[in-house]
This record gives sequence, structure tokens and C-alpha cells, in this order.
Amino acid sequence: MLANVLAQCALLVTAAGDIPQEAIANHIYDRDSANSALQVAWESPAVVPRNLVNIQSNESSANSELPKSSNNQLITAQVIDHVKNLAGQGNREALYVLGLFNFYGAGVPQNIIEAISYYERAGKLGHVEALTNLGQIYDSGIGVPRDSQKAAKYFEQAANLGCSIAAFNLGTVYEGSNDLLPNPDKSVIWWRKAANAGFPPAMFKLGWAYITGVGVKKDTKMGISYLQKAADSNLSVAQLKLAQMYEHGDGVAKNSEEATRMYLKAAVNGSPEALSKIQSKNFVQSPPSIGSRLPQRSL
Repeated sequence: MLANVLAQCALLVTAAGDIPQEAIANHIYDRDSANSALQVAWESPAVVPRNLVNIQSNESSANSELPKSSNNQLITAQVIDHVKNLAGQGNREALYVLGLFNFYGAGVPQNIIEAISYYERAGKLGHVEALTNLGQIYDSGIGVPRDSQKAAKYFEQAANLGCSIAAFNLGTVYEGSNDLLPNPDKSVIWWRKAANAGFPPAMFKLGWAYITGVGVKKDTKMGISYLQKAADSNLSVAQLKLAQMYEHGDGVAKNSEEATRMYLKAAVNGSPEALSKIQSKNFVQSPPSIGSRLPQRSL
């Protein structure tokens, strides 16, 4: 019963279309798409596409625009008092919900520092989403100066609690940034952990590491097997990469039929590049139901 009450409080943050439920999922989906969501999703009621395109700024900023919610009429003072009372008793879900309220300015004045405080308290009690959100805040530099070392610390804590999303994020942080030197070996370690847990973006990253020999001994066959696993999970970026490899015979035997099949799959799963390729080839029949986003995350 208590869990249901807190879950309903969290859902109030995304009610009425002010912050789409899918967009909030992006907040902890993966490093690049989460950065994108934090920076631009909240400015529009449209659902933000999931992708692996890195659009983040290289500059740290404490003044980045924060997400906003106009659900104050739904989150009443009585609701907030109830959640605060539970938080005062050390309930980690309540602490996490208060973090959400403060981060989105839902029912309370928006306050990133308060959100971080509540997330930290929930994180100390083992709340995986709170730890992952902390990592994302510092990785993105939303409302605070960007700090990749802090991001790595929180992602690692969440990853050690079994969060494959955080493990993937951590591996990507170790690709390097303006305040953290690249560490390909660590990237591979964390991508492998997430890939073994069944997280498709990590399968793609690990596969490409094997193909390029960065952070691990080059093994094209192993790399392709990981790309194929990611492609079989409908990850469009993996399908696109395999299509390109089959088209050009890069690391695999040239196979026009398989290339076409992969381009079609990638297009259906939202790859603009794949769709453009198909259209340039003058396909007789356009692929049906071209989507604009990756499959739902699984956490």
C-alpha cells in the first residue's frame, strides 16, 4: 500500500502531459539520450526520441535550464506533507519522490540542490534510481557544474546494486570528457557487465570495442556477435552499423540482401540515416510504421 502511494506521487510529476512519462524514463535510460532529455525534452510536450547520438555540451554550466512541471495543482500541500513525513522516518522511496518533486518543480519551488540532497539520502539507503539520477545530473551539468568524477561515483554505486543502465553510463563516462581522461579498459569492464545483464546499448558499445580493438583485444567475430545481439533487440544503431558492414564487406562477407534487411529494420526502429539510405535506393515499397524511438528501457 505504501509503495503504491509513493508510486502515485511520482507519477503526478508526469501527469497531464507536462512531462511525458517516456521522457522521464529517458532521465535514466543511457548517458547520451538522458543528457538530451535533460537539456531539451522538457521544453516540448513531444516525446523525445531515444538514440545514441551525443549532443551534450563540452562546457560545464551551473545555469543550464532545468526541467519544469506545471502539476502543482495535482501535488497538494497535504501530499507533500505526507511524503515528507515518510521521508523523515527514513523511507527511501519517499526521499526519492521528494527528489523528483524538487528536480521538476512539481508541487514545490524548483530546487536542484534540494533534489540532490534528497537523492543522496535515498541513495545512501540503496535507492538505485536516485543514485543513477545523481550520476546523470553531474554528467549533464544540469543546474550544477558538470563533474564527471562525481557522475562516475554515483553510476558505479548504482551499477554495483545491479543497475545495467548505470553500468552502461559508467562505461560511457570512461570514454573521457573535459574533466576525466579516457580509460578504455574500464569502459569495456562496465559495458560487459551491462551487456551480460541484457542491456542492448552496452552490447553495441562492447561489440564496437571488439571490432576496433579499443580497450580489449581486437576480435571482429566477437564484435559482430555482440552487434547482432543488440540488433536482435531492435537497437537501430546496431542494425544500421551491421547494414553498413554488410553493404561494404567491412569485417564480414559482402551481402547486399542482408544489408538491405538491416537497413529496413533500422529504419523501422527510427534511424533517419537508414531511412535516407532506403529512399536513395528507390525501394519499391516503403517500410511500414517508421518509428521515431528505440524500444522501451528495461530496468
